[in-house]
Amino acid sequence: RTALHIGPIAIHNELHTVFGDEAPSLRTVQRGSKWFHDG
Repeated sequence: RTALHIGPIAIHNELHTVFGDEAPSLRTVQRGSKWFHDG
């Protein structure tokens, strides 16, 4: 989703909708998004 320029908060919200309390934390999603973006 980062490749589609969707921000980490939106990604986290989508994951939370699907996985509920089992979704990764916002911080984890932010780190993954940054890692992907930075290459």
